[in-house]
Amino acid sequence: MNLSVGGRVRRVVGLMAVVCPLLLGGVASAEPDAEFPNVPATRFEGLRGGGGTALAYVAPAQQWVRATKIPMAADIVTITTPPDVLCREYFDDADCVPAPGAFQRIIADALAYPTNHAKPIEKTTFFDFPEIPVRTVGFGSVPVTATAQIRLQANDEGLPVGLYAVTIIDRYLSGTGPCPKECGHGVNSYDHVHDTPVSGTVDVRLRDVKIDGRQVEVGDRCWARGAHLEARGIGYFGPKVGQENYPDVPNVPIGGYYAAIGGELNGTLDVPRFSGCGAGREDLSPMISALASGKGFPLKMFQSSMTGRACPRDEATCIYPKPYPSPPRD
Repeated sequence: MNLSVGGRVRRVVGLMAVVCPLLLGGVASAEPDAEFPNVPATRFEGLRGGGGTALAYVAPAQQWVRATKIPMAADIVTITTPPDVLCREYFDDADCVPAPGAFQRIIADALAYPTNHAKPIEKTTFFDFPEIPVRTVGFGSVPVTATAQIRLQANDEGLPVGLYAVTIIDRYLSGTGPCPKECGHGVNSYDHVHDTPVSGTVDVRLRDVKIDGRQVEVGDRCWARGAHLEARGIGYFGPKVGQENYPDVPNVPIGGYYAAIGGELNGTLDVPRFSGCGAGREDLSPMISALASGKGFPLKMFQSSMTGRACPRDEATCIYPKPYPSPPRD
């Protein structure tokens, strides 16, 4: 992804046949966090949490694959400028200047990680997404089942490289700017939330593969390294006359997205060829790649509000969106 905020770490998380929703960024610390030692040190207020759901279309099999419940933890930084002193520590100078006519700019920068709420914290707590059961059809009409494991890549210090995204918001006085008539009624100002680009890189593993009911011994090293995701959350104006918001995502209109709050993302997923597949002498990697590899797999994700500070520590406090229904087949 080419984020508008230049010079920042842009590697993120994508996933194979279903993916993690959420984003958040800035340059992560090389040091581990004091409370959560296997995640980069958080910057201001510690980890917050929420949840997501996702759908991905596996083109070779012509099937949608769904992840219904993805717990997430996020390190979020929200900066308002002017004043721009702190902003320039995190972003390019040009990104810290409000748009013409706007009196204020807000930048929400965040890093997001999957979490399994394990106590004590496990080595994989902020690396592995929930395993995804895959039921599909291969080679035209042969039933195939498998378990997909999605894992964040690690940085040089062995800490996870989280999902990254940035939302930029310009704030205008009511009656001015690009939405002078329909926006800001009854209040002093309104916001223009710009589109949020998201991208990332993850590794995808397949195991427990069965083709036509027969176990296929793919071993424990059947990975597609470097699956790449690109997605975009649609921007919006708000408050706006006649605007209908999501019931569980505060102040975000249906179809919109704001990195620190939530909403819908749409994009594509590129899954490279698998390698290391096969427990015996036969290399099954070409067969697994024919089932699950490809470019431009359509992807839909939905993120709930990432504001809960208790959620990374207690799953009972987390908010999860309703799962996407599987689209009808053409």
